[in-house]
Amino acid sequence: RYVPDQPTSDLNLIEYSVGADPEEKGWVLLRKENSNLYSFSDSGGGQYTIGEGIQGFNLRYFDGKTWLDSWDSVSHKGLPWAVEIEVQFREPRNGQRSFKSWVELALAR
Repeated sequence: RYVPDQPTSDLNLIEYSVGADPEEKGWVLLRKENSNLYSFSDSGGGQYTIGEGIQGFNLRYFDGKTWLDSWDSVSHKGLPWAVEIEVQFREPRNGQRSFKSWVELALAR
């Protein structure tokens, strides 16, 4: 718990998204966390900017054999084994910097 005596659970919903930068003609990386999944209101922890100058954002999905550019849970009959996340940032001097990571999905198969 972040705040004592606040109604929260052991489960948190964390969402990442890309949105328009209100101050520039570009994109920002946003993070939103909801630590009270049992609430009927959308009064989670709020949304925060965690990265500016986004030039690219890409997801790829691992089915256990190959990496795919898209994923449909119905046709694949479940979740991917892992998801690769790539974010490309604009840099004033060097042009662009790219960060890539992947996350294994514990509930897959």
